[in-house]
Amino acid sequence: MHYPHLLSVYNNYDRKIKKIDMVRYLMLDHYGGVYLDMDMTCLRPFGTLSDNSKDFTVATQGIEEYANAFMASPPHHPLSSEVITALPEAARMPDVWMQQVHDS
Repeated sequence: MHYPHLLSVYNNYDRKIKKIDMVRYLMLDHYGGVYLDMDMTCLRPFGTLSDNSKDFTVATQGIEEYANAFMASPPHHPLSSEVITALPEAARMPDVWMQQVHDS
């Protein structure tokens, strides 16, 4: 088990989709790669995404929200750590966790 400290967080999620989201974040952090929801359609090649990429890529949903329907990352990207750190807070939210984009 790679993330034993998060097992209780996983077990306490009140909705199955929160557990599914958590697993996709942890797998992307540990292995890297590309995650794509089954209902997504590629309209063009991934292009610059490659095994050598150092970028963390996510889709946007509207103007102010990140969506987790498409994500690509190398293993252990710093943004993955931020997402994983926020997972316990997601357990207290009424809906599936989505990171709001705020202008700084």
